[in-house]
Amino acid sequence: MDFEISAGLERLSYELEVAINVQKEYDIDLLLLDGSVLPQMSDKPYTPGLEAKYLKVLGLFEKLYRSCVENGVSLAGVIKDTRSTRFVQLLSSVIPVLVEKNDAFREILSFDYRLFIRSLLDSELLFRLLDRGERSMVLKYSDNPSAHPVLKDVSKDWRDKFYVTYLKPAELDRPIRVEFIAVGNPTIEVKKVASAIMALSMHHPEYALPSVQLEAHAQAKLAEREMDFICDQLAHKIGVPPNLLKPRDKMFPV
Repeated sequence: MDFEISAGLERLSYELEVAINVQKEYDIDLLLLDGSVLPQMSDKPYTPGLEAKYLKVLGLFEKLYRSCVENGVSLAGVIKDTRSTRFVQLLSSVIPVLVEKNDAFREILSFDYRLFIRSLLDSELLFRLLDRGERSMVLKYSDNPSAHPVLKDVSKDWRDKFYVTYLKPAELDRPIRVEFIAVGNPTIEVKKVASAIMALSMHHPEYALPSVQLEAHAQAKLAEREMDFICDQLAHKIGVPPNLLKPRDKMFPV
């Protein structure tokens, strides 16, 4: 577990350093991250030995926030396969109010809507509610940043500046989660961010992801031959037969 967290923190550090340098070196007005604009719970170390790496990542994130704000660069993170239930929880809490104020919603009471809604992820719910080219409302990342397991680690200057929306660029794919920072009016910021991401993501009816993100994935992906070479080198270094590091389906006799 510690090794996985350590490797993840190292990867985040390198990615953030690249992001900081990119927005300094190039004349851009929008910077997209492949993933969240915050560390995740899975990045938090369980042992004191990795705390320094985690604090370094937090520092780099905040350095990126400051740099983007100072240079007038919008910062957003695009998450394809999110398991968030933030919108689901919100809908579940407001349905009783809707039923009370509008008779059209009373039919919902004919079945256990809470059980149904709570079985959904945000992306599954919004796939049903949004049409292609639409986005959801904007929510704060957390209603209580000081109690959030990750936001509480971020300095008070930034905790309340994180927002979330969902976009549906593809008819047959689930919406993508977009996180962004807004130091001013989030409604103005989301229009800029969402319009750019939507335009970059409407290239295929069955796959919703910005084309620049797909290109970055393709550039970063190692070929199978390169992976085999790396595995063989690692096996040689630690004195283990290379075939022990490979799955059985890669070792069928010829």
